[in-house]
Amino acid sequence: MHPFIDKAKTGKNHWWRYGIGLLISLLHLPVLFHLFLSHLRRVALPADIVDYYANFLYRASALPVLLLVVRSIHQRPILTVLTASPRFRWKRMLFAFGVMLGLCTAFEGLNYLIDPANYYLSLKWIQFIPALLFGLVFITLQVLAEEALYRGYILQAFGLATKNIPISAAITILLFTGPHWGKIEGDEAVSMTYFCSFGLLLIVTTLLDNGVEVSTGIHTANNIFSMLIVNSPSDSFPAPSVLAPIT
Repeated sequence: MHPFIDKAKTGKNHWWRYGIGLLISLLHLPVLFHLFLSHLRRVALPADIVDYYANFLYRASALPVLLLVVRSIHQRPILTVLTASPRFRWKRMLFAFGVMLGLCTAFEGLNYLIDPANYYLSLKWIQFIPALLFGLVFITLQVLAEEALYRGYILQAFGLATKNIPISAAITILLFTGPHWGKIEGDEAVSMTYFCSFGLLLIVTTLLDNGVEVSTGIHTANNIFSMLIVNSPSDSFPAPSVLAPIT
């Protein structure tokens, strides 16, 4: 069918294994979120900064949990949920990260040149540097967890079940878009079109490249830029950023 989807055939793929795997991968997240949040609230930091750290700590924790599911429940190599290649292609991920970060910077830079009055400098070094160092590691892990779950585990599951790539891709895009519904700001139609289009871009790159390396690079650059370079205090994930739009 497809080299990447076929990688799932190296393990056991009964429907109940995917049911248990998804339950374990998703249901542990609320527990860990409240655990991390309760500990971080003891630190003398603003509430939005605490939420920033807690969100990415618990989201990044989904990666080892999912890989454990693949290895123990499906009894297949963990690499098969990430790539069809013999090894994870870090160079492709870094190249995609650099290209996407450059495009985001160019687009936002053009907006700034057109209307600089729409931005203000929000940089606070004492908050930004730790958030940047933390973000480079844990935003990357959080994104890799999402890519492994949606563009890896779920895409492969529906690919095997339907034996139809367009249908399995469409289901995966809808499942990826769903959790973002509660984070919509402004026009719902515009926001959902953006999330669906971004999900389509990620799944197309996964299918064309036979792995999640490129999609991980694109997704990581997008998240780091939107959280740490230009971020609004009203965003669903407020973070210490360099610039903020005037809303």
